[in-house]
Amino acid sequence: MNTKNWLKKFAVFVGVVGLIHLNNFSVLAKTYYPSVSFFQPTADYFQSEDYPDVAEILLSLNDFRILTSKLKEVGLVESLTQQDILTIFAPTDEAFNALTQETRQKLSQKQKLRELLQYHLVSGVINEDDLKRGEIATFEGSPVKITINFGANEVMLNDARGMDSIRTTNVIIILIDKVLLPPNF
Repeated sequence: MNTKNWLKKFAVFVGVVGLIHLNNFSVLAKTYYPSVSFFQPTADYFQSEDYPDVAEILLSLNDFRILTSKLKEVGLVESLTQQDILTIFAPTDEAFNALTQETRQKLSQKQKLRELLQYHLVSGVINEDDLKRGEIATFEGSPVKITINFGANEVMLNDARGMDSIRTTNVIIILIDKVLLPPNF
């Protein structure tokens, strides 16, 4: 009888230890990442005293000169600094250079450019509810579709791939590989 009790206790112990270690397997990481944490990075890489505005932060990243110049061109940089918390979908220079000639022509119109840039701006942070809905409202008014591909470990915003996220004091910058085009643009 004493041996049976000891074996039962040992079996329970092995089971508990197994469950604890199961949680640490890298195979399961794909189930949990990427998640809402992609849109809410914890570290403040850039402090506001180092980079007073969003434009300076984007310029310091080197591959966002076109986005920065376009934001300045339509006067959005000043209004961005007045937001409490803001999420920016930041397309690279390469993404802007890949736009069709027709789209570039539209962007020569200040109102169309402003509309496109506002489609890359979200008030606040993207949260779990937004991920469940699969979309997030933008300043432009139309939502951006959010898709998480767990198998490929990637976040898609419409047809743009989220490459990385950076947090500053009041801005979350999501680096993307394509320019997001609002519906009917």
